[in-house]
Amino acid sequence: MKTILRDYFLSALSMNPLQSGRMNYNLKILITPLVRTGNLCCRLLLTIWMYFFQFAQLTGATTLNDAQKHQLRDFFFFFYLYAHPVNEETLYSFSFSGQDLVHTKTNINMGYYFSMYHDFYRVNLERYSNEINLIPQEIDACKNLTLQLLGLIEGKRPKLALPQEEGLEAILQLINNVDNLIDTYSVNKTKVFEIMRSFLLDNRTAPYRDHCFSTLLQNFVCYILYFKFDEINHLADYFKGDPVLFRRVINKIFTETIFMQRIMRQHHIDIAEYKNVIEFFDEQARGIYL
Repeated sequence: MKTILRDYFLSALSMNPLQSGRMNYNLKILITPLVRTGNLCCRLLLTIWMYFFQFAQLTGATTLNDAQKHQLRDFFFFFYLYAHPVNEETLYSFSFSGQDLVHTKTNINMGYYFSMYHDFYRVNLERYSNEINLIPQEIDACKNLTLQLLGLIEGKRPKLALPQEEGLEAILQLINNVDNLIDTYSVNKTKVFEIMRSFLLDNRTAPYRDHCFSTLLQNFVCYILYFKFDEINHLADYFKGDPVLFRRVINKIFTETIFMQRIMRQHHIDIAEYKNVIEFFDEQARGIYL
């Protein structure tokens, strides 16, 4: 797995995926093979991608107040660390000071640390040549990407955006703009549900299309259900006339969206109280939640 991850990220670095003007094109190139392959390593990379995508969406969201932004940022960051094989000490070792991510005990700025870390090994590469199988240019590329990803976490870089695709215009408007999703839902939530339904009725399947729909559901979980879980009842009411479609939507929400389980634990939600939802659970969802 380490070799796959290394080769993938070095390939990504060579394309400068976060470079302005080429971002959308390269994001699709990077995402599509991961969705298509679907093995454990690829699912891990997609999960990592989703963390950074959600961090980036908070940067320019004006519909959320500062308290809500901080709440979601802390939630995403804790989950990001929790998903890694770290001990409890590491899990609570970092915090935000304003927009800067710092090591809590020492107050060391992580941007400064990452920069010095890569510079040290670049200067002393010959000493560590048996342990580091990289050339100086690759270390520089790793440093650049690390600092750019840190900038996404800290909200100091422009938000990421998924590229347009024919037939996905409505979905991508909601994905690439958190304000659009929240505003549309608050004014006319039926419109959001109709977009979901239209996608499900379109039988075209492709890795990128499937990923976009999963991301829409992920955003629905993060920006709607996170603050008011009872909104799940409105989703159930909309689809009550089409149980087949609702079963597909509800099981994707509860088994594929990576934040749902922690949201329910954090907010002490008893899913058994939502009988209009759990009656549509498949075996996998029942095994997780019931």
